[in-house]
Amino acid sequence: HYGHWASNVNIDFDAYVTVLLGRLHDKSKPHLFLCPSWNPARSRSAGIAKVMTKFSEEGVNIYSVGIERNGHWQSTTPDRILPIPYLVKQSKPLPAIHNLAQKHRISNTVFYAGDSRPNAKRWAGCDRSMITPLIGAPNMQVSLFGKENPGRLNQTQYNLFMETIEFCLIICGDTPTSRSLASSIVHGCIPIRIGSRLRGLCEPPCKKGFGWTPSGKDNPHLPFMERMNWTDFPEVDEADFIVDPMATLQDLFVRLSTSFGKAVEYTWMSFLKLLDDSEHHE
Repeated sequence: HYGHWASNVNIDFDAYVTVLLGRLHDKSKPHLFLCPSWNPARSRSAGIAKVMTKFSEEGVNIYSVGIERNGHWQSTTPDRILPIPYLVKQSKPLPAIHNLAQKHRISNTVFYAGDSRPNAKRWAGCDRSMITPLIGAPNMQVSLFGKENPGRLNQTQYNLFMETIEFCLIICGDTPTSRSLASSIVHGCIPIRIGSRLRGLCEPPCKKGFGWTPSGKDNPHLPFMERMNWTDFPEVDEADFIVDPMATLQDLFVRLSTSFGKAVEYTWMSFLKLLDDSEHHE
């Protein structure tokens, strides 16, 4: 609420922060600044930097939230940013998430649909064209959109694929995070992470870029860490995937055909049921 108001009204941030500080009873207790942002410019316009900086200078035990642990957006260190998932707006209510996860899905099928993000390669070493060899391949419902290919899926089509295909690729963008992981959670599609960026690392071909720096292995960007051990879920090496995405996925499917795959499916559905139960009890 504060961020929306601050970005649309010309206010004295210093005076506003002073008012907020006057309302604190115990600076040593953890305080949470609930004003997520999605890029550095938006963060500055909403006054997040001034609020976080002033609170820190005044000795407030302050934490922030973000769709990733990005110090450039939240103006604090990664360990003080609580990762939250992207908001996925639905046109109609979804069935219980764990029920979607239990729907019959076509085995070893893969889905991805997203923007080509042309700046991502320059800013972060992320080239989404690495998925193009999968386009049109058997069991691969993969598409990449941009100026040269504007045929973007509508939301109904996107949701249908998410709810009927077994695996969803989670690919980097301008920064480590994207909406894809939140969408896979909402629709019950098992995520396959391409690369280690969501774990806070920056391994080749990743590079530090505009508006972000690696958060480190102790500060992953993955949400719900208190409820989910994300290392239980598939992750493939980004460099290997670039060389031969089909072979990389086929090797993964061989592993998933064993008891490991059953464990992944069971853990994923248990996680989704836990989210549903938490929502209904809060």
